[in-house]
Amino acid sequence: MGSGWYLDAQEKWFESIHFFRKALQLDEHNYEYWLAVAQVEAQVGNVVSSVEATNGQASWSPSSGCSG
Repeated sequence: MGSGWYLDAQEKWFESIHFFRKALQLDEHNYEYWLAVAQVEAQVGNVVSSVEATNGQASWSPSSGCSG
């Protein structure tokens, strides 16, 4: 999801979150998208959303053993 990372680099965090969440709708098992959402949500101060995304990321990371 290049748009999300581009917008994050431009410090357009709310727009970035939008694109990362869209990406998750297409591939909810992509732990990199979950991690990106967690990081950007933390950047804007959305602690609860950041923790929720971190939990989502942990459930789908390669080391978790989940295959979907």
